[in-house]
Amino acid sequence: MMTPSKRRKFDNENRLFQEEWIEQYAFILPTSSSNPHCLICRQSIALVKSSSLKRHYESKHNGFEKMYKQGTEERKKKIRLLTSQYERLTMILASTMTAQEKATECSLRIA
Repeated sequence: MMTPSKRRKFDNENRLFQEEWIEQYAFILPTSSSNPHCLICRQSIALVKSSSLKRHYESKHNGFEKMYKQGTEERKKKIRLLTSQYERLTMILASTMTAQEKATECSLRIA
């Protein structure tokens, strides 16, 4: 019988990004990354955990919650606007990379 490891491993927990976190904490998970990105300050968080996202949101973006209350139409519009701005920004950055730069990035991600 195998004894369980004393240390928990992140890979074994199968954490998945939840769609409700987009509206709740203003985070998205880009297709090119495994780390969630904040739509407000564009910072990335290391782990895909609700508590990590909540801690970042509550400590750094307290004013956003006051201006745009949870569940309001204003908040939904603001999140959509921030998402489209983020997508436009990443699209511009992605299109400026040469084929060799893309290949280098791909090989570094694999390594």
